[in-house]
Amino acid sequence: MARVRIGLSCSDGHFNYFGDLWEPVKDKDVDKLAERARLPVDCETCGKSLGLAHVEDRGRETEHLARVGGRNIPKPLDSRTAPRAQEGPLSPLEWKTAVFEGQRPRAGAASLCAVSGAPLSFQHDDAHHVLDKRLLRARGLLHLVWDPRNGMFITAAVHGGHTSRMAPITRDKIPEAAWQFAREVGPWAVARLESDYPQRKDT
Repeated sequence: MARVRIGLSCSDGHFNYFGDLWEPVKDKDVDKLAERARLPVDCETCGKSLGLAHVEDRGRETEHLARVGGRNIPKPLDSRTAPRAQEGPLSPLEWKTAVFEGQRPRAGAASLCAVSGAPLSFQHDDAHHVLDKRLLRARGLLHLVWDPRNGMFITAAVHGGHTSRMAPITRDKIPEAAWQFAREVGPWAVARLESDYPQRKDT
């Protein structure tokens, strides 16, 4: 049996991973995985709303479900009729690029996962908002949604483990820039990081 990557896609087809399942994939297994995962609302690449649930199989994306976790997933917003307010300070793609480039240990070297230290793929691995961008939007801090200090590039496997809470990223892996960002945002942001990222258990 092979493992397949489960996630949601935006209207531009960007795949947003949130977990793995073994083949053959069954709808009930996707539902269980979705219930454990903190499902994203917006695409990590372009910021558009996420819509159809997909399975990514050996590099190809195929439509799998229009429902996840027993809840109807809303259709992606049409940016022509429901544009998002201006967010910054970078565009989503500029933000992803800045986070990726910031994790090169030296010029010309490969970017490395902030958690595992493994080499990263810009195409297949993930830029993760350390402080959930939905919290920034909810508080009207749109100018901070795409601040690269609040990002860490991690492998897709690490991202899936964190969002499913099966293997959450520990507090010691959070970049100092993200802590500084949270302190500037306010005490609530620091408290949220402390809540979302557990202390490492020494073995």
